[in-house]
Amino acid sequence: MQEPSPKLSQPQQLDKEAEVEIRDKITSLNEEQQELAEQGLEQVKIIAKMFYKIRTLKSSLQLDDFIGWGMDGLIDAAQKFDPKMGTKFNTYAEHRIRGGIKDGLRKFNTQNLLGRTHIKFINYYREVVRSLEKKLGRKPETEEIAGEMNLTLEKYFEK
Repeated sequence: MQEPSPKLSQPQQLDKEAEVEIRDKITSLNEEQQELAEQGLEQVKIIAKMFYKIRTLKSSLQLDDFIGWGMDGLIDAAQKFDPKMGTKFNTYAEHRIRGGIKDGLRKFNTQNLLGRTHIKFINYYREVVRSLEKKLGRKPETEEIAGEMNLTLEKYFEK
């Protein structure tokens, strides 16, 4: 089994609690899966940093959040990887790591940033705009969107 990356325990990257959580997740796997997970630790950190830099403008998310979600994807990859399928583990794990981070972001966004009502309103707004674009053959004016949504302009800008 490979030794874990020494960078994993550096305080500027992970706090102690996050490090312990990662170790617990890895030790819950069987030996073969642990080996795969150890191979993917650096990959998790690289992908997590990329998402962290892109997605955290004015957000309360920390790098540890992204690494934790990426670890969920890595653990899932280690558990489900089948070398008989003809793909390399790193390739398979990358998709699972990215998926774990995206799932974590979705869950965080719906639970913490926007209420369900607000998300429904945004989706309804997008649907109305698409419908009007098709119908009119151009981008609709604000007044047209508000009218289609049965809102006064005042209420429209309130939302």
